Amino acid sequence: MGKYLIYLSALIALSSCTRGSDSFSDMQKNLPTAKVSIRTRTNLGESPSNLPVHVYAFNTTGQCVAYQILTQADEFLSLTLTAGTYTIAALTGVTSDRYILPNLSDALTTSPLERIDPESEHVEIETGRANITLDNDEYKELALTVNRVVAQVKFSVFDLPENITEAKISFQPLHSILRMDGLFDYTQFEKINIPLVKNDTINLWETNNTFVFPSDGNVTVGIVLTDGKGDRNYAYNTPIEIKANYKYDITAVYKSGNPEIAGTITGTDWAGEEIHEFVFGGKTYRAGDFYRDCYILHVEKDADKNVTLTLLSPKQWESTGTVGVNDLMLKYEHYGIGNWKILSTEEARQLHELCLQNLEQVNNLLSQHGHSTLKQNDEYLCVEKGDEDKVLFFPLKGTFTTTDIIKTNKYKLRLLKKQQLTYY
Repeated sequence: MGKYLIYLSALIALSSCTRGSDSFSDMQKNLPTAKVSIRTRTNLGESPSNLPVHVYAFNTTGQCVAYQILTQADEFLSLTLTAGTYTIAALTGVTSDRYILPNLSDALTTSPLERIDPESEHVEIETGRANITLDNDEYKELALTVNRVVAQVKFSVFDLPENITEAKISFQPLHSILRMDGLFDYTQFEKINIPLVKNDTINLWETNNTFVFPSDGNVTVGIVLTDGKGDRNYAYNTPIEIKANYKYDITAVYKSGNPEIAGTITGTDWAGEEIHEFVFGGKTYRAGDFYRDCYILHVEKDADKNVTLTLLSPKQWESTGTVGVNDLMLKYEHYGIGNWKILSTEEARQLHELCLQNLEQVNNLLSQHGHSTLKQNDEYLCVEKGDEDKVLFFPLKGTFTTTDIIKTNKYKLRLLKKQQLTYY
């Protein structure tokens, strides 16, 4: 769900945080009042689904003077206030079975939103705040934008040893206290632990999608692996700052005794898009190794510790001309790796040279991993880059040559992926 707007129109009447206080009510009887009528709408004009919505009005000293809760879409709320300046704060998705809300009679802008179980996961919380000044018998309208204050994290680990019985990951330092006005307490932080669940089908351990508060700067990622001898602990200082309203998909590959972590961070339908690829520790990759169950055709390094792996798709297809090729490239994914492409002519030359020198050895490795093997007599598609890309084909045997395709002929298709990693 995206951000949404809370529309407030100031008219006249009342409800207060101290609903049981006679002295407060008696005092207000003699004061001019203004009424704030509230209705929620998403930024697409739809009713919000992230309910309930708690709406607070705080005066200039930070005290709560009015409160209402919206539990159904399209429901209207009314807050009656004396003339003056207020901070209107909205908090969505928070329920009494997971969170402790402060007593309304002494709620302040700085009052903390606390989990009943400090070890429990957060929910998809959104907040918004705005200031409004109300005069007597005045009509005003205020649009309050509400945004997520949590990030969504998913963590996966491939190829752990069979003797691992338990695994979990941790992130720190994360914000631990959200105030009632929708801002974080910037003095208190926490470390969170998330268990991983094993998927025996593809030797994968993974977490559920988990909502967490953002980090204070770059995060430290910890991995704990448990076997019959006890715990093995790994910790990595990452270049990543976990930000509110972003999705984080982080994948670790266990290799040569150390987990090597590659993470993809995306905003998608949340706050835009941000992508990073990184690797911690472990052994350097070489051509002929496997990365996330994909054969590495070529490795290229630069001076900034960046490494680009050219990966060969485990599967091979046959196409008539180029029929269905674009659709296949869009849909194909392996071990979470997507956006595969047809070989360029340069990549085709690399594959051709590899097969001339070591075809039997390469096919043995591919077979061991259950991948499609390469055959010398096959003709493969490739692309000549230019102002207009041109699809050609090349044979694996003999001298490397490329030729225009015949649309009615059948060709083999093997896809490639450029995967950039940074070592830390």
